[in-house]
Amino acid sequence: MTGRWLLLVCGLLHQNHSLREVKAILDQWNQSNTPPLSDAELNTTIASIVRTHNINNPGTSILVEPLPDNPPKFAFSHVKELVKGVKPINWLIKGFLEMDSLSLMFGEPACGKSFSAIDLACCVATGKDWHGKPVKRPGPVFYIAGEGFNGLSRRLMAWQVSYGYNLRNAPIYISQSAASLTDLGNARLVSASIEEIVEETGGVIPSMIVIDTLARNFGPADENATREMNTFINHIDQLLRAKYSCNVLIVHHTSVGSKDRARGNSALKGALDAKYMVVKSNDEITITARKMKDADEPEPIKFLFNPVRLPFVDEEGEPQYSCLLKHYDPNMADGLKARNAPENRIGERQVKIIETLNSLIENAQETLHKSGRDPLNARIELQNLKDDCYEQGFICSKHWRRTIDTMIHRGFLAVDAPFVTVTEKGQEAIKND
Repeated sequence: MTGRWLLLVCGLLHQNHSLREVKAILDQWNQSNTPPLSDAELNTTIASIVRTHNINNPGTSILVEPLPDNPPKFAFSHVKELVKGVKPINWLIKGFLEMDSLSLMFGEPACGKSFSAIDLACCVATGKDWHGKPVKRPGPVFYIAGEGFNGLSRRLMAWQVSYGYNLRNAPIYISQSAASLTDLGNARLVSASIEEIVEETGGVIPSMIVIDTLARNFGPADENATREMNTFINHIDQLLRAKYSCNVLIVHHTSVGSKDRARGNSALKGALDAKYMVVKSNDEITITARKMKDADEPEPIKFLFNPVRLPFVDEEGEPQYSCLLKHYDPNMADGLKARNAPENRIGERQVKIIETLNSLIENAQETLHKSGRDPLNARIELQNLKDDCYEQGFICSKHWRRTIDTMIHRGFLAVDAPFVTVTEKGQEAIKND
């Protein structure tokens, strides 16, 4: 490159001309070359000029695009305008989540944070109160899921079964894949997909957008880097939250070194309007506010994992379960936890076996009573129970031994060969079932 052109370009950069303007000048210079430089060589030339400029002018920046002819003013407003326009908090869920805000729910793996996010999403979409807290702005929910799509569908079905809402009619939209939200192109695709559904449904904008989890939807960038975390936040703010003035809830993991803080760069913490920590202990989970920017922090909320039988069985006819969050009531907690403990859950086939054994015992007691003997001496042999169950057709030889062994191991049945009896635990299990 000739010295005259080099001095001209360096002078333009020094006068705050943009790289686009510099590129136009170099394109003109390149036309006089025989042969002209390739695009790669020209870009290398520009990069070299920029490096030289930065070395000679430390602390300065280079514009990428030229400034507009009439740049917007940096305006100020008098305080009276702000005071005059002040409004009460625009709650999504009263006392818990605001509209037009960025919120975070974090915790260790398998602590219940996704269960909590799904519970919140279903309440917002249906308008159902969230455990005593009214949903003030019910509306569509967009759930950007990064993993566990089959588990997500089971949890949604458990919520529907438990509360009697038909989610087929609820405005909940689940992504078919994760989103790389640090990439501007991918973030714009997510925004465009939401906008398309908004237009198809008559312009009803979302009340809530859930990003579950941050790690799965961050892309290949480094969540510990300030620049990349700021990029993630800016894309969410500009393309999702501000666009619809909705609540964006991010589901995230705890820090490796500290369980009471979220993982990643501190720029995320500074950008949040609300932050909640989810902690699991046995079958209890507690949601505790760690930040509430413009309102009082709510008291910690406790829940229990409540098993829910789903309306289908597996290939062997065994019932299927998922879980639901049930608000913690100290007066009922111990009894509820005992009934819901995994060791006390009982399958449909096992229920029928106990019911059959109870019926056989009742018949035997009646026979003894009629003959003047003590009904308490009624005993049923395991072989007789097996024959009766086979005759009813709800179990076959393929599953009999495994099912009986399981029931004995779990304490639902007791065997004193050749007799079998139902234990108190077995009677309690079918009563609760």
